[in-house]
Amino acid sequence: MSSPALKPRIRTRTIGARVTNSEHQAATAAAANLGMTLSEWARHLVVRAISTSDTPAPVGPQHVLLLLQELLALRDIVVDLIAAKPLPPGEYQRILNEIDAQKTMGAQGMLAGLSTNRSLPLPKA
Repeated sequence: MSSPALKPRIRTRTIGARVTNSEHQAATAAAANLGMTLSEWARHLVVRAISTSDTPAPVGPQHVLLLLQELLALRDIVVDLIAAKPLPPGEYQRILNEIDAQKTMGAQGMLAGLSTNRSLPLPKA
């Protein structure tokens, strides 16, 4: 009598998705580059995404927008520093706090817009 742990798992369920012709070709090429069939490659991605805690989170538009917000905040800091005369004590920290507050509100607003209407608002320069 064999142990249940030693029995091979039988795969009886399927997951399907409709894709464009170009997406299918790209996925097939990606699988082939790894020496896998399209089915093996897709299964590997699905199982890895749902079963491992170390799977990197997917990078989506909201992540790009947050990075852009950080870059815009850095740009504001650099422009202020280049144009500014020597700052009085505490003024530099006040500027950083103001930029941080604006950046955070802008990023939160963009993320809220993404979750409600799924469109990408352009960041304010």
